[in-house]
Amino acid sequence: VREEFRARQGRLSRDTALSISNGALAQSAFWNTHGVPNRAAGYDPLAQLTWDGYHTRLPAHPTATPLPHLAELRQRAAQEVAP
Repeated sequence: VREEFRARQGRLSRDTALSISNGALAQSAFWNTHGVPNRAAGYDPLAQLTWDGYHTRLPAHPTATPLPHLAELRQRAAQEVAP
């Protein structure tokens, strides 16, 4: 499953890559906030894989817009789910 997911990363649009990254980071933040760090830990690598996959293809597409840094996306997600 992971290899199939990784293979698809190079074909994602910016909006889709951003949505997947944001969704995974929101899930990670949610589960951390609710005291389930083991579950939270599974979502962060998904966001990283998506972010990396999108940025790996940027040199071949000079007009493509990079995503915000993952740390920034992570911080936004944490703020959105904060009680």
